[in-house]
Amino acid sequence: MSKRHMKCYAMPKTWHFKRKGIMFITRPYPRVKLEFGLPLNVIIRNMLGYASNSKEVKHILLNKQVLVNTKNIKEPKFMLGLMDVIAFPEKNKYFRLLINPQGRLFLAEIKKEEANEKLSRVIGKTALKKGKIQLNLDDGTNIILSKNEYSIGDSVLIEFPNKIKAVAKLEKGNLAYLLGGKHIGRITIIESISGKRVMLNREGESFETPRHYIFVVGKDKPLIDIKPE
Repeated sequence: MSKRHMKCYAMPKTWHFKRKGIMFITRPYPRVKLEFGLPLNVIIRNMLGYASNSKEVKHILLNKQVLVNTKNIKEPKFMLGLMDVIAFPEKNKYFRLLINPQGRLFLAEIKKEEANEKLSRVIGKTALKKGKIQLNLDDGTNIILSKNEYSIGDSVLIEFPNKIKAVAKLEKGNLAYLLGGKHIGRITIIESISGKRVMLNREGESFETPRHYIFVVGKDKPLIDIKPE
């Protein structure tokens, strides 16, 4: 039982569901960190109310009514990660998974034309033969490039399936979406970077936060619409 589900009291704090009255909740297949993703079964049934039970969720998925980052997904335990897009073309409904200032994951409804792209963080790079570089992204995907022009910590705007449209560099003056700390879910301005610490400014208030909380989203404005819940 523990391999297929997890007890509700063990849910990450970012999952905003009742912990009492229900003993188990779906455990997603690992794809990103557990606190930054949710299984499709929970999203379709509990968050959106498009199904009343897991059997109905499976029916929806098997009938190819759900797209994640433009791909048909049939597995109820598939994990939708932060910044991922889930689409229901038959309903003309499109959502992006974000995190709010209360530290909870939520689905922000977006326009159809926004559903073909997402932001991903560069978390690693690998040198390949013939001078090529493989970018390792935070959603588990990789992109092979001919030039080494991106750094760890940068964010890239991906047009599905794997075209880089723009980049948001981890550097002074750019905008950071925070994934932890007192200002979680807020957009701030990077003032300086020193090792594993970053100095930020929000509405005139300067403060420091760990580098791993930083998700760079743009320069003058975010590359995608970051909606507050």
